[in-house]
Amino acid sequence: MRAKKLKRNRRILDACAETFGLADPLPVLIDSSFARMALRHKVNMSDQLHRLLDGRNLALCTTRCVIKECQLLGPVMAGTLKVLSCLELHPCHHKRPTTAVRCLTKALRPVATEPTVDEASGVSASDPNWRPLLASNSERLRSLAHELTGMPCLLLEHGQPLLTGLPADTRRLLAERRLRGLRAEADEAAAVAAAATVDASVLKRRQRGANPLSCLKKKRKRQTEQQQQKSDEVHRNIDNNVDLSSTICRRRKRGRRAGWSRRPWHVRQFIVEQLQQQFLV
Repeated sequence: MRAKKLKRNRRILDACAETFGLADPLPVLIDSSFARMALRHKVNMSDQLHRLLDGRNLALCTTRCVIKECQLLGPVMAGTLKVLSCLELHPCHHKRPTTAVRCLTKALRPVATEPTVDEASGVSASDPNWRPLLASNSERLRSLAHELTGMPCLLLEHGQPLLTGLPADTRRLLAERRLRGLRAEADEAAAVAAAATVDASVLKRRQRGANPLSCLKKKRKRQTEQQQQKSDEVHRNIDNNVDLSSTICRRRKRGRRAGWSRRPWHVRQFIVEQLQQQFLV
C-alpha cells in the first residue's frame, strides 16, 4: 500500500478519534455485499482491513438479521453465509428477523445509555465511544451510515479495500471545534499578557555598584634586563651618595638646518640677483 494512502487513512481516523473518540478494538459492521465481494476476490478481510486502518485492533462483526437474510436467499449465498458465520455477532435485539438494511440502520444509531452485552460475543453497545465503521458495497447503506454516525465507511473496489472520506457534517463539526479551541487559546494568551503588564513607573531601578573590572589593580610593566641593571645602579649610587650627573643620559640636542628664512638679508638679495642674471641671459 502506498505511503500517501496510509497517511490519508491515518489522518481520517485521527480526525474521527478527535471528534467522537474511537473504541478499542474498533468495531466494523460487515454486511452481505461486502462479504460476497471479499469471497469473490479472495480477500482476507482481517489482514487487509488491519493494514488499511493503520494497524488498529479491529472487531469484525455482523448481526443475526444479516445472516438470516443470507439463509433465505438459498445456495447462491452459501459461501457468503459461511464467511459471515465466522464473524462476531452484534446484538440487534430483534425478536423477529428483519431486513439487513433496517437491522444495520438500527445498529448504527447512537447507543443506549443502559449497558447491553451480548453473552455469545461479549460485544457491548453501551460504550459512548462505540461508533462502528460500516463495511458495505451498498451505496444506500453507506449514505445512511454517514448521516447516522458521521464516520467513514469501507468498501471493496477491484479487490482492494478502500476507506471513504469524512462526511460533510463531520468536517464542519471538526472545523468548528478547532476554531473554538483556537479562540480559547487566543483569549488565554491575551489574559496572561494583560496580567503580566506592569506600569514602568512602579518598578524600582536596581542600584548598581561600581564596575568590578574598573576596580582591578593596574598591572606593572615588566622591565627588561638593561632597564633593571640601570635602576639597580641608580639605587646603589643613591645609597652611596654618588653624583648622578655622569650616569644620567642626557638627550642630544641637534640644531635645525639653516633654511631660507634664517639667511641674512644681503645674502638673500645677492642670490636673487644672481638667479635673475642667469635666466635673463
